[in-house]
Amino acid sequence: MKNTVAIIDFGSQKLVGLVGRRGVNGQLDILARIQKDYGGYRKGRFRDSITDIKVLVSEIVSELESSALTKINKVYVGVPSDFITVQVGQAKQGYAKRKAISRRKIANIADLAYSGIKEDKFELINKSGIDYLIDEKTRTFKPEKTKASKFAANVSFVFCENYFIENIYQILEDLDIRSSELVCATLAQSLYAFTAEEREKDVVILDVGYSAASLSIICGEGLRNLVSLDFGGQDVTEIFADAFKLTIEEAEQVKKEVILNCTPLPSDSYESVGQEKMIRINAQIANKLIKEWLECFAKSVSRALKNMRLEEKNIREIYLTGGGLSYLRGGADYLSKLIAYPLEVRNAPQLETPTPTLVSELGVLNLALIINGQVD
Repeated sequence: MKNTVAIIDFGSQKLVGLVGRRGVNGQLDILARIQKDYGGYRKGRFRDSITDIKVLVSEIVSELESSALTKINKVYVGVPSDFITVQVGQAKQGYAKRKAISRRKIANIADLAYSGIKEDKFELINKSGIDYLIDEKTRTFKPEKTKASKFAANVSFVFCENYFIENIYQILEDLDIRSSELVCATLAQSLYAFTAEEREKDVVILDVGYSAASLSIICGEGLRNLVSLDFGGQDVTEIFADAFKLTIEEAEQVKKEVILNCTPLPSDSYESVGQEKMIRINAQIANKLIKEWLECFAKSVSRALKNMRLEEKNIREIYLTGGGLSYLRGGADYLSKLIAYPLEVRNAPQLETPTPTLVSELGVLNLALIINGQVD
């Protein structure tokens, strides 16, 4: 189908396939969406076998083709932060006289910034400008056609781990999809959820999924930093299952009833109707367990923020995305106090029902369309 793209986003709990195109006023037009649960990943490795993931990807492609009435020949793949590393390079160039900055000069200075950067067991999948300096005084994010005798750049380089590349490319090749392109999901959601004007200063994003989380800084069109964190909403599920002798399904259901920004009495309980019985847990104990988990998470986040030297960047708030924490009433408020930064939930734009859980998949689709020549 003309002007459409297909993407598969590897979330921390779900594989999501989309077929979409650019609609009216630059909005995303979703023609088909298929979702499959899987084990996710942690510490840079899938929890499911590659064979099982291949079965799910095959089902997604087949169902997308049936739903969108199209043959999928190319897939853009959203790569999660667990398989990504980021480096930033700097470069300067001088000219004998003032010259207009062309696309070629921008590409040349990016290549110069890349010289000397190496990542073992990773391959470069994206390079993009953070910001540029004209004649050592004027900062800009769109240098093309400006005139300069001195030109400097900060350029972001995104690398994907070979483990992910080799396994996913083999899966797609086995499915007779010969063309594919990797897209950094963190970069994609940042470009989608934040306007160019917002990205003229550093934007800090805490993305908490089901089995993993990440902390990133974006500026301009590039990532300055990206750190993966071994925390996710699944931790709370497992803590509840163990503490209250519940199945994973029961724990997953009842945790949605938790309210952290209240002080329950010893006799209070959280209740949820299960398939076979009423699920009931002590509210005071449940709140205590989640707060202990959030305190551990906060320490990890604070360490990452310190390593990013956030105190030097005049950051006033951190944006929260993903479904691992945003569902938990009072969770963001409690974490905010622990890390001493305001947390603001950032939802996917252009949706009638605001939700932070769709930012990643829609961001990957949006970036795939941009790469495909369909700007917003």
